[in-house]
Amino acid sequence: MKLVTRYVSAQFLRIYALCVIGLVTALAVVELFETIDELIRHNPGWGAVVSFFALRIPQHYMEVTPVAALLASLISLGILSRNSEIIAFRSVGIGLPRIAGPVLAMGLILSLVTIVANEMLVPYTNQKAATIRQTVIERRPVQTVRQNKVWFRGPDQTLMHVGLVSPDEDALYDVHLYQMSPEMKMLRRVDARELRWENGQWFLAGGREYLLMPTGAYQTRPLVRAPVPLREKPADFRKAEKRPDQMSYTELHEYRDRLMRGGYPFVRADVDFQRKVSYSFVSFIMTLIGVPYALRDGRSSGVAMGIALSVLIGFVYWVLLSVGVSFGYANRFPPAAAAWFANVVFILAGGYLFLNVRQ
Repeated sequence: MKLVTRYVSAQFLRIYALCVIGLVTALAVVELFETIDELIRHNPGWGAVVSFFALRIPQHYMEVTPVAALLASLISLGILSRNSEIIAFRSVGIGLPRIAGPVLAMGLILSLVTIVANEMLVPYTNQKAATIRQTVIERRPVQTVRQNKVWFRGPDQTLMHVGLVSPDEDALYDVHLYQMSPEMKMLRRVDARELRWENGQWFLAGGREYLLMPTGAYQTRPLVRAPVPLREKPADFRKAEKRPDQMSYTELHEYRDRLMRGGYPFVRADVDFQRKVSYSFVSFIMTLIGVPYALRDGRSSGVAMGIALSVLIGFVYWVLLSVGVSFGYANRFPPAAAAWFANVVFILAGGYLFLNVRQ
């Protein structure tokens, strides 16, 4: 590795590490204040509290690493420019690509780290942290289930099997209700394509009822729409379901495909999957924005200016991402376009800034 590459990379990584530590600490403090009432009320013990906040570190890192990469690129190159080191590099024949290359390479490496962590580490730690928060900190019972084959016990000796739970919709798919006798003999069975929560009550759609007659035979009839008396609310089923941040790329992909194969609404799951993939590259994209700006206006790119610009750029990115995802959820944008909209805009902006630097 050339001396310039090592020097610029070291400058970037040093500032990046400081930014990550500071931002992760800030998020942890915010989360501490959000949970302080539960901690005081239930007194879970120091071990559980430390475990919870330690398990939250990977998720906080995922949230702050794009901003940290942007800050590091702006500040590190800004300091080099302010100290006239970039002028010194160029005076001995070292071009801007060799100066900017190490920072862009670091951004790409950080994106690769994000991909690996989101597949192998973050979903696991998020699940563990959610379990500790629910069972130890908030003292609520936990239900351990998968995205399919969820069982619940309802009133009047009723058992319910749910094929698929949508975490973000008030709907259950591929539902089977079994009303049992005290001797556990099936008296009534209802198969429904979906249950939907409307006006504080569950309603089934596209169902068929099987009712045990005195003769021992079952009488069947279709059910176009009928109320279902369940104690559980949508939030109870969502507790039993993994959220997108608790699923790896593979799990989200399989969940989306399972919805598609079953003919259920899958747009939201597809947008969540595409967003998870697109977010993995934000660290690289942020360096793509930060590097040309720092090289163009390096002497004014101090720490304060770098922080201000990072806040502004991060805000604009999240607005664009939120707008794109909202349009995707509403089925007005294709899922891939919705999730990648902000990334494409920022890549084009970064390319434009680089062209101006070259000129």
